[in-house]
Amino acid sequence: MNARQPNGGRRFSLPRFALSHPHATIIIALIMVILGVYAYLAIPARMVPKIPSPNVGVVTQFPGMSAEDMQRYITNPLEKRIQIVGGVSYLLGTSQSGYSKIVVYFDYDVDLQKKQLEMQALLNEISNELPQAGPNTTKPRLVHVNSQNGPSIQFAITRPGMSRTALKELVNNVILTQFQLQPGVLSASTFGGPTRQIQVEVDRAKLAAHGLSILAIGKAIDSANFNHGGGPLVDGDNRIDVQINSEFEEPQTLQRLRDLPVGHKGGQVIYLRDVAKIADTHAPLYGDFYYNGKPAIWLGVQGQNDGDFLKISENATKLAHKLEAEYPGLKVQTAFDQAFYIHLNDANAMEEFIKAVLLASLVIVLFLGELGGTVIAAA
Repeated sequence: MNARQPNGGRRFSLPRFALSHPHATIIIALIMVILGVYAYLAIPARMVPKIPSPNVGVVTQFPGMSAEDMQRYITNPLEKRIQIVGGVSYLLGTSQSGYSKIVVYFDYDVDLQKKQLEMQALLNEISNELPQAGPNTTKPRLVHVNSQNGPSIQFAITRPGMSRTALKELVNNVILTQFQLQPGVLSASTFGGPTRQIQVEVDRAKLAAHGLSILAIGKAIDSANFNHGGGPLVDGDNRIDVQINSEFEEPQTLQRLRDLPVGHKGGQVIYLRDVAKIADTHAPLYGDFYYNGKPAIWLGVQGQNDGDFLKISENATKLAHKLEAEYPGLKVQTAFDQAFYIHLNDANAMEEFIKAVLLASLVIVLFLGELGGTVIAAA
C-alpha cells in the first residue's frame, strides 16, 4: 500500500526518484563528485583548524640592517604609532637582522576588519618616515597571525670547513631573507651558533692617564661611520653595549676601529688602540642547536594564517636544494616538516573513507540482494 499525504497526494520518495530518473541521478552524482574533488584540492592543507583570532602582524624587511638598528629605527617607531589605534590589548615586537615583526593583539570584542583598515591607513602614513634602501626592502605590511601556527618546516644547516660564526652570518644575512620572501611565508627565524661580536676591552689605567672616560669611548664608536655588529665596551665591572656598523669587510673593520680617534691630549691624537684591546670574537652562547648529535644552525619557516602549508613546505624544500647547489658544501637538511604529517593524516582519512564506503555497500547489497541497486544507493 502506497504511503499518502493527508491531502491524498503521494509522498516524495528520493529512492523512487533516483530509480525512475537514472540519467538525472547520474548527472547529479557526477556534479557532486566534481565539486567534492574541487573542494578537496582547493582547501588549504594544514595541521590544525583555522581559528579566527583578533590579531594582525606588521612585517618590515630591510636586508643588511643589523638587529639593533631594526629595533631602533623600525620596530620601536612602529610600536609607538600603532599604540594610538584603539582596542589594542598589547604588542609583541621582535627584531633580527634585516627583519622586523610586530604582532598586534586586539581585544576580542573589536571589529578586526575595521582595525585592519585603520592599521593599513596608519602604515601608509608612516612608511615614508622610515629609512629607505634597496630593491629588496619592503614597506611595513599587514600579515595574518595565528598564535596556533608554529614553523611549518624546520631546517638544520651545516657547512663543513666553515666556522659556525661565519655560517650563522651567512644564514642571517643571505639565506634567511630568501626564505622570508617565499610566497605565503609569514616569517622565518634562526637559532643556534655563536653570534660574531667585536669587543672593546678598555684599560682603566691607560684611560685615566689620557684623561678619558668610558662614556667618551662609547660615544666615539657610536658616532663613527661603521656598519657591523658590535659588542660590549668593558671597563672592569662597567659595561656599555655599542653598535659597530661598518660597510668594510674585516680585517679593515678592525683596523679602522683600532685607528679610531677618541680624544686629544697635549696636541696629540689618542686612538682607541692606545687605551683598549679590540677582539673579534663572539657573544656569550646561552643556547644552541644540535641535529643528529652535531652542532648546526636552526631555521624555521612559519606560514601565513590562510596559507597552504603543503605549498609552503614544497617551496621551502626547493629553495633548500637551490641553496645547496649555489653554496658548495652547504647542507640544508629537513629537521621537521608538517607536510609529512598532513600527508599521513590525508592517507589515513582516505583509507577510512574507502573502508566506510565498502562496508556501507556490503550492508546494502546484503539487504537489497542485487548489485545494480547497491551501485545506485552507494552513488
